Amino acid sequence: DFEAPLDYSNVMLVCPSCGRPTRTKHTVLESGARALVCRHCGEPYERVRKTEAQ
Repeated sequence: DFEAPLDYSNVMLVCPSCGRPTRTKHTVLESGARALVCRHCGEPYERVRKTEAQ
């Protein structure tokens, strides 16, 4: 046996709004921006971007 990378299809995000593990769907917001949305509550996920260490 050996360790292998985890496949993306085997991962579920936990929604910060409803607290439930869920798969995501892609949608277009009223502003025209694309976003990931929780399938349970419909709230968009806030994208966390990496910042450079100073």
